[in-house]
Amino acid sequence: MYIGPTLCLLSLTSVYILCPDPRGYGDSDKPDGVASYTLDKLGKDIADLIPALGYSACVLVGHDWGGAVAWRVADTNPELIDKLVIMNCPHLSIMGQELTNGWGQLLKSWYIFMFQVPWLPEFTIGLHDYRNFNAIFRGRKAGVKNRDQFPAEVVEAYKYSFSRPGGLTGPINYIRAIYKTRSFLFPRTRKTIDIPTLLLWVTSLTPHISHSSHIHFIPLGSSEYSFNHLTADIVELIPALGHSSCILVGHDWGGVVSWRVTQRYPELVDRHIVLNCPHGRFEI
Repeated sequence: MYIGPTLCLLSLTSVYILCPDPRGYGDSDKPDGVASYTLDKLGKDIADLIPALGYSACVLVGHDWGGAVAWRVADTNPELIDKLVIMNCPHLSIMGQELTNGWGQLLKSWYIFMFQVPWLPEFTIGLHDYRNFNAIFRGRKAGVKNRDQFPAEVVEAYKYSFSRPGGLTGPINYIRAIYKTRSFLFPRTRKTIDIPTLLLWVTSLTPHISHSSHIHFIPLGSSEYSFNHLTADIVELIPALGHSSCILVGHDWGGVVSWRVTQRYPELVDRHIVLNCPHGRFEI
């Protein structure tokens, strides 16, 4: 059974999907020390694994902390990735930026600071036969709508895996080691990821999908969020996806952008669908 944070490699030349237990998880090695779990080392594990499997590149899929590792591989070894899929994990330079922009993200990231304490997180999580696992995977307060997706026997399998010697320390060391990758959290210069990238972000039950041939990381509050820049993003995206035109759908403020694209670049739009956004003179 797969236990670790989701990090999958898909071959484009054949149907071959691998979801490895990364270091610290399941039956994989559990090296001692926080320094053994930096993003550099976690990323290198994946970078070494791809050619070891006999492939020159793959589609790399990462979720949550697996997403952080996937971002790292894309940053250091882009030649190994044909396409990148990230689920619910911002690029860590954005995470670092938000941590320094006020109390909002700091308060939401309380667990990162709590996990820096030695042994206490392991002790707390293991109390009462790992009762917290029931709340995480099957609890209503955790946002679980359908408990059948995580049957009780699956939760017990997780408890068994994490209760083995070192079973919790390795995974928690992922979080403890995050500040040892300060250059990734707080880069001096921002890089562009040119790999075709699909970013899925789920809030409650609503997924948000961003699909781009390259990803830019833009500071919050930047003028690059103007409607001119947002329009340019769509105009650039359509040919980047290999299409000369498209059916353009816009809702609410997305409708404002779609109106502008249709007005200024009609050759890119075959049909235009707008939901809850009246036409206007958008010279913002």
